[in-house]
Amino acid sequence: MSFAFWYLFTATIFAPHPGCGPGRAAGWFADKTLGDLERELAIMESKTLASRIDLWSKRFMGISYGIDPAGEERAPDADPVFNVCAVDCETYVEQVLALSFSKNVKEMRHWLERMRYEGGVREYRHRFYTMALQWIPANLRLGYLKG
Repeated sequence: MSFAFWYLFTATIFAPHPGCGPGRAAGWFADKTLGDLERELAIMESKTLASRIDLWSKRFMGISYGIDPAGEERAPDADPVFNVCAVDCETYVEQVLALSFSKNVKEMRHWLERMRYEGGVREYRHRFYTMALQWIPANLRLGYLKG
């Protein structure tokens, strides 16, 4: 048990975390702008939720796995709220769901805040960090997931 904790702690602290600069995004997002994303969200609005989830999840294919790739965009965690350069299992699910539930980018960010932070307050101390102990129970209570 202590080895697993030490490994996760050191991997999170010392793992290289490349920024999301030009040319870093992968898959469908590689050559897209914010305007492209807005247009795509508008087009997807007419599709069923299951279709939107399927389409968005496929668009993350080819994006690198990153340890803790999302943050509050300000200290203490300056990683972006929405990251198309790297995802981990939780941010992948959050981003696919937020995109699938949204009509525009502003709404998508709002969904991410509600799924990721207690009360939707985008602050480090309100963040759901553990998938099983915090994120899943909170999102079940909010009705975003079904058990």
